[in-house]
Amino acid sequence: MKKKTLILLVGLTIFAILILINPGQFFTLTILRILGHYKTPRIETPVSIKEYVETHNLYYDKLYSVSSMNAFIELGQSGIHGVPTIQIFNKKKALLRMASENKCTWALADYFKNGHSNEMIAQDTTTFAFVLDRLTPIDIKSVQDTFDFYIISYWAKYIPKLTHHLFEQTNSMKSSMPEKICYIYVTLDEQENWKSGDSN
Repeated sequence: MKKKTLILLVGLTIFAILILINPGQFFTLTILRILGHYKTPRIETPVSIKEYVETHNLYYDKLYSVSSMNAFIELGQSGIHGVPTIQIFNKKKALLRMASENKCTWALADYFKNGHSNEMIAQDTTTFAFVLDRLTPIDIKSVQDTFDFYIISYWAKYIPKLTHHLFEQTNSMKSSMPEKICYIYVTLDEQENWKSGDSN
């Protein structure tokens, strides 16, 4: 019995080391696929993105894609490269908080949801415009600009479990928070128009 436990522990340790050392390798991606954390990225269109969020009953005020590969690179260089990522802005569109991947994304949502938004101190006033300049609208349900807060959530179809968790988290926030919040979603999936040269 002890021998089997030892073998199991050694196997799990080797597995963990392989994931840490070679995160982009075939073995790691295969395991992530099996566990449902990763799917092979596909080229998407506005129609396929809109169908996806509708299938998951996602509430949103504005739905965007990244306008081009260059825009995608620029967003990555600014710190927006993890899936998911959340940015919270105040009514003046000054950045209050940002978190991505496993770096407290859900804790950030809980922090906001639990009524600590008055404690947030604006960090900058340029990020919101920087981001929107690099996006292409897919569907705009609300054109008003009188929200108390703006939440930009970045997601991707090829990271399904974390994306679904993000959708559930923000849908829950929408149904339970009294503040007027604009929910903006940005897909980081590669778009068909990036290759055709029709992107902005």
